[in-house]
Amino acid sequence: MEIMVRAGEVVEKCEFVGEWSQLENVFTPSRLDEIVIDGRSYRPHPNGGGLVSVDAFVASTAYVAPTARVADKAMVFDAVRLLDRAVVGGNAVVAGRCELRGDSYVGGNAGLVGKVTLRRRARVDGIARLEGMILLDYVAHISRGHLFGPLSIG
Repeated sequence: MEIMVRAGEVVEKCEFVGEWSQLENVFTPSRLDEIVIDGRSYRPHPNGGGLVSVDAFVASTAYVAPTARVADKAMVFDAVRLLDRAVVGGNAVVAGRCELRGDSYVGGNAGLVGKVTLRRRARVDGIARLEGMILLDYVAHISRGHLFGPLSIG
């Protein structure tokens, strides 16, 4: 992937081959003004330093860990916590006290509200809606339907 980093007036371009999580060893996101990954611009979130697409919205009350990312036109509200290498992308909306850990992913037009927790490689995408106290673990994948908690899958 091609990466361009801008910090003040200094612009650096490089080719990067590896996992997204290895970027923290190359750059310190909290010190960046902007980073461009494969043509998409990101900025560090003030609460945690994780990267947020310039087209996405993340509330100042949400936490985005340094290796987590909010991509595309996703929206993250309230006290959501994105930890480890979690990614929210597409047109997904995550709100309430949701927590994403490990390599979890929310994308497509999915929506998470309440105390939804995704761990390890859990995925929610497509047109799925999850509300209430729900735990998705391991490789659980939900892409359609409307689930209400309390519920544990995985």
